[in-house]
Amino acid sequence: MRRLFWMVAGALLGVSGYRRFRRLAHALTAGGLRGERAQAGWAGSVARFARDVRNGMELYANRHPRLAGRTLEGQQARAERRHVAATGGEHRRSNSGIDDAKDDT
Repeated sequence: MRRLFWMVAGALLGVSGYRRFRRLAHALTAGGLRGERAQAGWAGSVARFARDVRNGMELYANRHPRLAGRTLEGQQARAERRHVAATGGEHRRSNSGIDDAKDDT
């Protein structure tokens, strides 16, 4: 019975607190403005944020060219270069991961 009381009390306090917070945030921000003007403001903010993220990613990639090959192809190419260097110029077979004995070839 006590658990049910505290669950109901928590739900009521949570709902009332959320509604008060939302009312306050609505009054203090541009969210208080209704209509397309408020939506256009949000869309413009999102577009500016996306542009800033893209610019930051490009700047980071330019400053850290060593990290540019962090894709699967880049990892495979690095592994192949290491293998060639370790074996004195011998390249791997193209199907090096296949067990030909079990395929009867």
